[in-house]
Amino acid sequence: MTVNFNANIKLLMGGSFIGGSNWNKPANEIDKCYKIYHFKDGEAQISSNKQKYSLTSGNLYFINGYSVVSQQCPGRMAVDWVHFIPESVYFNHLLKNNCEVVLLDQNEFSSFYKLFAQFNDFFDGSLPEPIQRVLLLEIQSFLQFSIAGVFRGFDDRHFEDDSAFIRLSPALEYITTNYRENICLNEIADKCNLSPNYFHRLFSQTFEISPFNYIRQMRMEEAIRQLFYTNKTVKEISFDTGYDDEAYFSRTFSKLYHISPGKYRTINRKKLP
Repeated sequence: MTVNFNANIKLLMGGSFIGGSNWNKPANEIDKCYKIYHFKDGEAQISSNKQKYSLTSGNLYFINGYSVVSQQCPGRMAVDWVHFIPESVYFNHLLKNNCEVVLLDQNEFSSFYKLFAQFNDFFDGSLPEPIQRVLLLEIQSFLQFSIAGVFRGFDDRHFEDDSAFIRLSPALEYITTNYRENICLNEIADKCNLSPNYFHRLFSQTFEISPFNYIRQMRMEEAIRQLFYTNKTVKEISFDTGYDDEAYFSRTFSKLYHISPGKYRTINRKKLP
Protein backbone atom coordinates (compact mmCIF):
# COMPACT_ATOMS: atom_id res chain seq x y z
CA MET A 1 0.00 0.00 0.00
CA THR A 2 1.53 3.34 -1.06
CA VAL A 3 1.75 6.57 0.91
CA ASN A 4 0.92 9.99 -0.55
CA PHE A 5 3.99 12.26 -0.56
CA ASN A 6 2.09 15.33 -1.78
CA ALA A 7 4.38 18.29 -1.01
CA ASN A 8 1.72 21.02 -1.30
CA ILE A 9 1.17 23.22 1.73
CA LYS A 10 -1.94 25.05 2.90
CA LEU A 11 -0.99 28.56 3.99
CA LEU A 12 -3.07 29.95 6.85
CA MET A 13 -1.64 33.32 7.83
CA GLY A 14 1.61 35.14 8.46
CA GLY A 15 3.21 38.50 8.98
CA SER A 16 5.47 40.47 11.30
CA PHE A 17 4.68 40.85 14.99
CA ILE A 18 6.08 43.13 17.68
CA GLY A 19 4.77 42.59 21.17
CA GLY A 20 5.25 41.34 24.68
CA SER A 21 2.75 40.17 27.28
CA ASN A 22 -0.05 40.46 24.69
CA TRP A 23 1.45 37.27 23.18
CA ASN A 24 1.09 35.31 26.44
CA LYS A 25 -1.61 32.65 26.37
CA PRO A 26 -2.38 28.99 26.93
CA ALA A 27 -2.68 26.97 23.74
CA ASN A 28 -6.08 26.63 22.13
CA GLU A 29 -7.58 25.19 18.95
CA ILE A 30 -6.04 27.93 16.79
CA ASP A 31 -2.59 26.60 17.61
CA LYS A 32 -3.31 23.27 15.88
CA CYS A 33 -1.09 23.92 12.89
CA TYR A 34 2.64 24.26 12.17
CA LYS A 35 4.55 27.49 12.55
CA ILE A 36 7.80 29.09 11.48
CA TYR A 37 9.11 31.88 13.72
CA HIS A 38 12.07 34.02 12.68
CA PHE A 39 13.09 35.82 15.88
CA LYS A 40 14.52 39.21 15.00
CA ASP A 41 14.67 40.60 18.52
CA GLY A 42 13.87 39.68 22.11
CA GLU A 43 13.01 36.26 23.50
CA ALA A 44 10.05 34.09 24.41
CA GLN A 45 9.21 30.67 25.82
CA ILE A 46 7.02 27.91 24.49
CA SER A 47 6.00 25.07 26.79
CA SER A 48 4.88 21.57 25.85
CA ASN A 49 3.86 18.71 28.10
CA LYS A 50 7.49 17.54 28.00
CA GLN A 51 9.63 20.67 28.36
CA LYS A 52 10.03 24.44 27.97
CA TYR A 53 11.76 25.89 24.90
CA SER A 54 13.50 29.27 24.80
CA LEU A 55 13.18 31.21 21.54
CA THR A 56 15.95 33.78 21.18
CA SER A 57 16.92 36.61 18.86
CA GLY A 58 18.54 35.77 15.53
CA ASN A 59 17.18 32.22 15.31
CA LEU A 60 14.72 30.41 13.05
CA TYR A 61 12.31 27.88 14.57
CA PHE A 62 9.91 25.22 13.33
CA ILE A 63 7.09 24.76 15.85
CA ASN A 64 4.60 21.91 16.07
CA GLY A 65 1.57 23.80 17.34
CA TYR A 66 -0.20 20.57 18.25
CA SER A 67 2.38 20.04 21.02
CA VAL A 68 2.19 23.55 22.49
CA VAL A 69 0.65 23.97 25.95
CA SER A 70 1.41 27.65 26.55
CA GLN A 71 3.56 30.55 25.33
CA GLN A 72 5.03 33.53 27.13
CA CYS A 73 7.11 36.60 26.40
CA PRO A 74 8.80 38.04 29.52
CA GLY A 75 9.62 41.37 27.88
CA ARG A 76 9.60 42.26 24.19
CA MET A 77 9.81 40.29 20.96
CA ALA A 78 9.89 40.98 17.22
CA VAL A 79 9.19 38.04 14.96
CA ASP A 80 8.34 37.16 11.37
CA TRP A 81 5.89 34.28 11.40
CA VAL A 82 3.79 31.98 9.23
CA HIS A 83 1.16 29.34 10.07
CA PHE A 84 0.58 26.41 7.71
CA ILE A 85 -0.49 22.79 7.31
CA PRO A 86 1.05 20.26 4.88
CA GLU A 87 -1.56 18.63 2.66
CA SER A 88 0.17 15.25 2.94
CA VAL A 89 -1.43 13.07 5.62
CA TYR A 90 1.88 11.23 5.98
CA PHE A 91 3.91 14.40 6.53
CA ASN A 92 1.36 15.54 9.13
CA HIS A 93 1.64 12.18 10.86
CA LEU A 94 5.44 12.38 11.04
CA LEU A 95 5.58 16.00 12.20
CA LYS A 96 2.77 15.79 14.74
CA ASN A 97 4.19 12.73 16.48
CA ASN A 98 7.94 13.25 16.29
CA CYS A 99 8.86 16.89 16.95
CA GLU A 100 7.92 19.89 19.08
CA VAL A 101 10.23 22.90 18.58
CA VAL A 102 13.14 22.57 16.15
CA LEU A 103 15.95 25.10 15.75
CA LEU A 104 16.64 25.33 12.01
CA ASP A 105 20.10 25.89 10.56
CA GLN A 106 20.09 29.55 9.54
CA ASN A 107 22.89 29.09 7.03
CA GLU A 108 20.66 26.80 4.98
CA PHE A 109 17.92 29.47 4.81
CA SER A 110 19.92 32.59 4.03
CA SER A 111 18.44 32.82 0.52
CA PHE A 112 14.93 33.12 2.01
CA TYR A 113 15.54 35.96 4.46
CA LYS A 114 14.41 38.72 2.07
CA LEU A 115 11.13 36.83 1.76
CA PHE A 116 10.26 37.32 5.44
CA ALA A 117 10.01 41.09 5.05
CA GLN A 118 7.20 40.59 2.51
CA PHE A 119 4.97 38.41 4.70
CA ASN A 120 2.70 41.30 5.77
CA ASP A 121 2.05 42.48 2.21
CA PHE A 122 1.53 38.94 0.93
CA PHE A 123 -0.97 37.87 3.58
CA ASP A 124 -2.78 41.22 3.40
CA GLY A 125 -3.27 40.58 -0.32
CA SER A 126 -2.07 44.11 -1.07
CA LEU A 127 0.44 43.16 -3.77
CA PRO A 128 -0.25 43.07 -7.53
CA GLU A 129 -1.44 39.64 -8.68
CA PRO A 130 1.75 38.67 -10.60
CA ILE A 131 3.93 39.43 -7.57
CA GLN A 132 1.46 37.64 -5.27
CA ARG A 133 1.72 34.47 -7.38
CA VAL A 134 5.52 34.54 -7.35
CA LEU A 135 5.63 35.03 -3.57
CA LEU A 136 3.22 32.14 -3.12
CA LEU A 137 5.69 29.88 -4.91
CA GLU A 138 8.58 31.24 -2.85
CA ILE A 139 6.74 30.76 0.46
CA GLN A 140 5.71 27.23 -0.53
CA SER A 141 9.36 26.45 -1.38
CA PHE A 142 10.55 27.92 1.92
CA LEU A 143 8.08 25.84 3.94
CA GLN A 144 8.84 22.66 2.00
CA PHE A 145 12.55 23.24 2.64
CA SER A 146 11.77 23.81 6.33
CA ILE A 147 9.91 20.52 6.60
CA ALA A 148 12.78 18.76 4.84
CA GLY A 149 15.14 20.33 7.38
CA VAL A 150 13.07 18.91 10.23
CA PHE A 151 13.01 15.47 8.60
CA ARG A 152 16.80 15.55 8.16
CA GLY A 153 17.07 15.73 11.94
CA PHE A 154 15.03 12.55 12.45
CA ASP A 155 16.79 9.25 12.99
CA ASP A 156 15.77 6.07 11.18
CA ARG A 157 13.24 4.99 13.78
CA HIS A 158 10.98 7.92 12.86
CA PHE A 159 10.61 6.47 9.37
CA GLU A 160 10.14 2.86 10.39
CA ASP A 161 7.11 1.17 8.93
CA ASP A 162 4.02 2.10 10.93
CA SER A 163 1.89 -0.74 9.62
CA ALA A 164 -1.42 0.43 11.11
CA PHE A 165 -0.99 3.98 9.82
CA ILE A 166 0.12 2.79 6.39
CA ARG A 167 -2.85 0.45 6.18
CA LEU A 168 -5.28 3.21 7.10
CA SER A 169 -3.64 5.98 5.07
CA PRO A 170 -5.96 5.58 2.02
CA ALA A 171 -8.92 6.22 4.32
CA LEU A 172 -7.20 9.24 5.88
CA GLU A 173 -6.44 10.66 2.45
CA TYR A 174 -10.05 10.13 1.39
CA ILE A 175 -11.41 11.78 4.55
CA THR A 176 -9.02 14.73 4.14
CA THR A 177 -10.32 15.34 0.62
CA ASN A 178 -14.00 14.66 1.31
CA TYR A 179 -14.70 15.49 4.97
CA ARG A 180 -17.16 18.21 3.91
CA GLU A 181 -19.35 15.55 2.28
CA ASN A 182 -21.70 13.09 3.97
CA ILE A 183 -19.44 10.06 3.64
CA CYS A 184 -20.43 6.77 5.25
CA LEU A 185 -18.37 4.15 7.08
CA ASN A 186 -18.68 1.58 4.29
CA GLU A 187 -17.32 4.10 1.81
CA ILE A 188 -14.25 4.88 3.93
CA ALA A 189 -13.53 1.25 4.88
CA ASP A 190 -13.66 0.26 1.24
CA LYS A 191 -10.65 2.50 0.54
CA CYS A 192 -8.59 0.17 2.74
CA ASN A 193 -10.25 -3.04 1.51
CA LEU A 194 -11.47 -3.74 5.05
CA SER A 195 -14.86 -4.66 6.43
CA PRO A 196 -16.64 -1.71 8.09
CA ASN A 197 -16.59 -3.25 11.56
CA TYR A 198 -12.90 -4.19 11.44
CA PHE A 199 -11.98 -0.83 9.93
CA HIS A 200 -13.87 1.03 12.68
CA ARG A 201 -12.10 -0.99 15.38
CA LEU A 202 -8.63 -0.60 13.83
CA PHE A 203 -9.11 3.14 13.20
CA SER A 204 -10.35 3.77 16.74
CA GLN A 205 -7.50 1.78 18.30
CA THR A 206 -4.83 3.43 16.16
CA PHE A 207 -5.92 7.07 16.49
CA GLU A 208 -7.91 6.88 19.74
CA ILE A 209 -10.90 8.46 18.02
CA SER A 210 -13.74 7.00 15.98
CA PRO A 211 -13.96 7.71 12.23
CA PHE A 212 -17.11 9.77 12.77
CA ASN A 213 -15.50 11.91 15.48
CA TYR A 214 -12.36 12.26 13.37
CA ILE A 215 -14.43 13.72 10.53
CA ARG A 216 -16.23 16.05 12.94
CA GLN A 217 -12.86 17.13 14.37
CA MET A 218 -11.58 17.98 10.90
CA ARG A 219 -14.70 20.03 10.22
CA MET A 220 -14.40 21.92 13.50
CA GLU A 221 -10.67 22.60 13.06
CA GLU A 222 -11.35 24.05 9.60
CA ALA A 223 -14.25 26.10 11.03
CA ILE A 224 -11.93 27.56 13.66
CA ARG A 225 -9.33 28.46 11.03
CA GLN A 226 -11.97 30.24 8.98
CA LEU A 227 -13.34 32.06 12.04
CA PHE A 228 -9.83 33.21 12.88
CA TYR A 229 -8.25 33.84 9.49
CA THR A 230 -11.18 34.96 7.30
CA ASN A 231 -14.11 37.37 7.38
CA LYS A 232 -16.65 34.79 6.26
CA THR A 233 -19.96 34.76 8.11
CA VAL A 234 -20.84 31.88 10.43
CA LYS A 235 -23.40 30.75 7.86
CA GLU A 236 -20.77 30.66 5.11
CA ILE A 237 -18.37 28.75 7.35
CA SER A 238 -21.03 26.21 8.27
CA PHE A 239 -21.64 25.46 4.58
CA ASP A 240 -17.89 25.40 3.83
CA THR A 241 -17.35 22.75 6.49
CA GLY A 242 -20.15 20.43 5.44
CA TYR A 243 -23.12 21.62 7.51
CA ASP A 244 -26.29 22.48 5.61
CA ASP A 245 -27.93 23.84 8.75
CA GLU A 246 -26.24 26.84 10.38
CA ALA A 247 -28.11 26.29 13.65
CA TYR A 248 -26.93 22.66 13.86
CA PHE A 249 -23.36 23.76 13.13
CA SER A 250 -23.51 26.36 15.90
CA ARG A 251 -24.94 23.84 18.38
CA THR A 252 -22.20 21.33 17.52
CA PHE A 253 -19.50 23.98 17.85
CA SER A 254 -20.87 25.27 21.15
CA LYS A 255 -21.16 21.75 22.59
CA LEU A 256 -17.50 21.02 21.80
CA TYR A 257 -15.94 24.36 22.77
CA HIS A 258 -18.50 25.75 25.26
CA ILE A 259 -18.76 29.00 23.31
CA SER A 260 -20.62 30.11 20.22
CA PRO A 261 -18.73 30.50 16.91
CA GLY A 262 -19.30 34.25 16.91
CA LYS A 263 -17.95 34.74 20.44
CA TYR A 264 -15.01 32.45 19.70
CA ARG A 265 -14.06 34.71 16.78
CA THR A 266 -14.40 37.90 18.83
CA ILE A 267 -12.20 36.63 21.66
CA ASN A 268 -9.50 34.81 19.71
CA ARG A 269 -8.84 37.08 16.74
CA LYS A 270 -7.01 39.36 19.15
CA LYS A 271 -4.39 36.66 19.76
CA LEU A 272 -1.58 36.80 17.21
CA PRO A 273 0.61 35.29 16.01
